[in-house]
Amino acid sequence: MNDLILPQKVSCGYCDCSEFGNLSISPERTSVRYEIEYYLEDGRATYLNGEEIKIIADRIIIAKQGDKRHSLLPFKTAFLKFEAGGQLAELLDQQPYCFEALHKKQIRELFHEVIAMTESENKDILLYSSKLFALLSFIIRDGEHKKRGTNYNYSAMHSAKKYIERNFEKRISTEEIAASVNLSESRFRYLFGIAYGISPHSYLTETRISAAKEMLWNTDIPITEIAEKCGFGCQQYLNDTFKKATGLSPGKYREQFAKKYTE
Repeated sequence: MNDLILPQKVSCGYCDCSEFGNLSISPERTSVRYEIEYYLEDGRATYLNGEEIKIIADRIIIAKQGDKRHSLLPFKTAFLKFEAGGQLAELLDQQPYCFEALHKKQIRELFHEVIAMTESENKDILLYSSKLFALLSFIIRDGEHKKRGTNYNYSAMHSAKKYIERNFEKRISTEEIAASVNLSESRFRYLFGIAYGISPHSYLTETRISAAKEMLWNTDIPITEIAEKCGFGCQQYLNDTFKKATGLSPGKYREQFAKKYTE
């Protein structure tokens, strides 16, 4: 996606349809822009061009211009609406209309960050554009995975991913993670890359950064302690890794992204 032009006329936010009182179904409408919804919890169903799609947490819907839509209420979703052309429109048009998110943490975090920055009057345009680009990249990557199908050992890779998520605060190596699913390190690296489009080491780093972000959003824990709790070992390593990943120091990130939505 390096040569893509970012979407235009972007609107995004959180929609909690339980706020609509006794309304049980939304009126049918026609999408005039691309619409991406990322469901935050299980709900009833949404309809796209007459086809029923169950609302399940971490499921993504991509509606294209001209699609007819309505939903059974209530449900909770993060949404992104925008106009797109060129290669971005071509990529979006090639994606399945419904698929499960593989990069759940990254997509949830990026939605939160993009929504927070969209609402800010003094946002850094370059940082905002990079967050929006990253969000669309993860969504399209997961859509491409759905198109390819699962031609790898999903069960083993899922177990390895869970192993990382349970043990990220410890000093763990790729060799140790591979051993947890009875694979050689080289075979494991290959299969994990096919499954998630990222190396095991990079996923471990992303998991640690995700945990640090949540603590920065939701707690007043000192940054030195966050570094220890998230497996970075020391504050300097956290600072360097976090800034490389987000463009901000942990302190600046805490200041800029105060939590505005409680799931």
